[in-house]
Amino acid sequence: MKRDQRLDDFHAVYLGLVLGFMLPADAPLWLPIIGGVVSVGLGKMIFGGLGANPFCPPAIGWAVLMICWPTLVDASSVVLNNDFLDPLFRLKYFGVSDATANFTYGSLLLGQQMGGLGSSQVGALIAGGVIAALRMDISFETPLGFIIGIYALGGAMHLAAPETYAPATFHLLSGNVVLGAFFLATEFGGSPIRPIPRLLYGMIIGMPTCLVRAFGQYANGLAFSVLLGYLAMPLL
Repeated sequence: MKRDQRLDDFHAVYLGLVLGFMLPADAPLWLPIIGGVVSVGLGKMIFGGLGANPFCPPAIGWAVLMICWPTLVDASSVVLNNDFLDPLFRLKYFGVSDATANFTYGSLLLGQQMGGLGSSQVGALIAGGVIAALRMDISFETPLGFIIGIYALGGAMHLAAPETYAPATFHLLSGNVVLGAFFLATEFGGSPIRPIPRLLYGMIIGMPTCLVRAFGQYANGLAFSVLLGYLAMPLL
């Protein structure tokens, strides 16, 4: 980690791209601009720059935007003006039976759902994440732990009350989960460096995701789960 900081490392471009993937396509132009400034300034530079940030910068940017302008950030807020459906909106306000009746796992995988500009393209994100892991650009333990956490808690909740809680696979293929598993949780500034801590760290993020969706205020609060995982990282 003694590498000199450079202007051409494209890390800010990466942060902006990931943040843009989490925002709806009809977001006003000023929204990603403010989000980008918050992500880089509050999530990265205030702590010393590249590699010194203890939190995931895009998650901080998204969380600030969500708290300040929830109707502009949450794609489900325009669901009444659109024929496309948001699976998490249906799950949160209409129940498991309605959500699972309107979506198949195949349609979710192919991105046939309302969501962020890029986060809803689940199949493409899985392909990109696998390629990045094979190239060793990201660790595979963190996404694996994330998925294990989703299936462990989400599956247990569904088995306990299938009429109330969605199947774990539904959670995995809807919202920002795949984007979070491969491209948010693996942001190297605040993620562990050893294999077992990476696996546990991924599980710590994956499990609260199900809890936020089931009991939280937001239908899709993945970024808050990511920030929670970053808080727990020093313990690993």
